[in-house]
Amino acid sequence: RKEIDKLIAAKGQGNTIVPLELMTRSHYIKLRIAVGRGKKHYDKRETLKRRQQERDIERQIL
Repeated sequence: RKEIDKLIAAKGQGNTIVPLELMTRSHYIKLRIAVGRGKKHYDKRETLKRRQQERDIERQIL
C-alpha cells in the first residue's frame, strides 16, 4: 500500500508512470513500472528539428 501511495504522490508532482513489463505466474500478476518526467517544450523542439534534419539528409541521399 505504501508503494501505491508513493506512486500516486509522484503522479501528482507531474511525473508519468510507464508500464515496462507484465509478468504472470499462476494466479498472480506482477507489473514492472517506471516513473519518469516528460520533456520540456524546448527539448521537444530540438528533437523535432534534429529528426527533420535526418529526414532531409535521407531524402538527399536517395
